[in-house]
Amino acid sequence: MRYLIEKNLADVIEIITPSDPAESGSQLSLMVKLNPSDDPERGRHIFIEIENEGVTGDWRYPNVIRVAPVAQYNSFEDVYRFVDILKTAIENN
Repeated sequence: MRYLIEKNLADVIEIITPSDPAESGSQLSLMVKLNPSDDPERGRHIFIEIENEGVTGDWRYPNVIRVAPVAQYNSFEDVYRFVDILKTAIENN
């Protein structure tokens, strides 16, 4: 997931979870990068949209989305689908 986000969404998402797996486990904290002209609630709107698409995550004010893919339950296809859902939510907000 980290790879896909960094390659496809780095201009709008910053992964603030440490890159060392020993420090992060499977959880990723995704900070929505805001421009001065953006609605300050843009990150929350993106989170709500991904939840409406069936993604379970966690919202942290003001603009952090936390997700935790787990290898026992999530396939690569699930991860790819999440990144696609996230990308669409960003484009819509």
